[in-house]
Amino acid sequence: MKSIVMKDIRKNYGKVEVVKGLDITVDSGEKLILLGPSGCGKSTILRMIAGLEDITSGELYLGGQKVNHLRSGERNVSMVFQNYALFPHMTVEDNITYGLRINKVNEDEISRRKTDVMKTLELSGLEKRKPRELSGGQRQRVALARAVAKQSCFLLLDEPLSNLDVQLREHARKELVRIHEKFGQTMVYVTHDQVEAMTVGDRIALFSEGKVQMLDTPQNVYNCPANVFTAKFIGSPSCNIIGAREKNGFVEVGNQVFSLSAQWAGCLRGKEDLCLGISPEQIELRETPRDNAIKGVVRYCENYGHKTSVFIENGGTELVASTEESRFGPGDVVYMTFPQDKIHFFDKKTGHNVGYPENIARSCENDSLYKRRIA
Repeated sequence: MKSIVMKDIRKNYGKVEVVKGLDITVDSGEKLILLGPSGCGKSTILRMIAGLEDITSGELYLGGQKVNHLRSGERNVSMVFQNYALFPHMTVEDNITYGLRINKVNEDEISRRKTDVMKTLELSGLEKRKPRELSGGQRQRVALARAVAKQSCFLLLDEPLSNLDVQLREHARKELVRIHEKFGQTMVYVTHDQVEAMTVGDRIALFSEGKVQMLDTPQNVYNCPANVFTAKFIGSPSCNIIGAREKNGFVEVGNQVFSLSAQWAGCLRGKEDLCLGISPEQIELRETPRDNAIKGVVRYCENYGHKTSVFIENGGTELVASTEESRFGPGDVVYMTFPQDKIHFFDKKTGHNVGYPENIARSCENDSLYKRRIA
């Protein structure tokens, strides 16, 4: 059993509480992503699991054993640090194999593991170089190779790909997943990169100010955000959040209205103070009026080659729509349609998702769990 269980974990620095009552179970062999903005506590959580930070209160179990007071070296963990933490006087191969020799792994096995990870992470030919002779990306790969070679039960990664260029980062993401499939370690991975979170993780724990905002599969975090923070954090450009008011089966957005399906109208009945959420790529744009569309004026466009982000003013509110076409320009009048199986509604006061009609909620995995989570 290689599970990680955190029960009401808290971390204080003096009077400042940076991790606020964390309750998460990471199943054996699972890849959990800790995602969130800088300063939200995700790296602190990783360091508490590794034994590099004391836990102020709560209980931490690794493989069923309570480890609050165990030293880092007794926890069977490997960690990749954001700042590399390589021995400057050692060569690449010595940095990779140092932990194995400390743990008295036999030389044949050390050689096999070293060769395997150096090939996987494209370090072959750099064996005799020291860290000062490497680029930042190469140092990061050495740090990752050292952790992978140890083959611990628990693999902890703190922004492991942050210093790699785009192409190498894509390759390394794939290799991380392949390495996990090979060794089956329980992985906790800290990042602020949404693409890494969505592509690498089995589940994502999204943090803000030391609290979990949502814990679910990547699909659910994207398709069924539990609150406004989740909706706005995931996606680039992020989800549009605009004030809305439901009345008699219609939704008022700015100074315009569009009609709701009977299912949505029933779900929102009596909920007047709302926010509507819709992702930019899910807004349908037309140049001519159509039923149930609202009108806006294009103010700005950003062409990324494969898509264009169109910034649209509607009643004093700015919305962003993503399209594969680039035919729109500043000053154009456009008509926006919001597919009703893609929209979300949030309580304006609490920021919580108000839920979905039954026929739409089924698009969320484990819907019954989802409903309990946002209740």
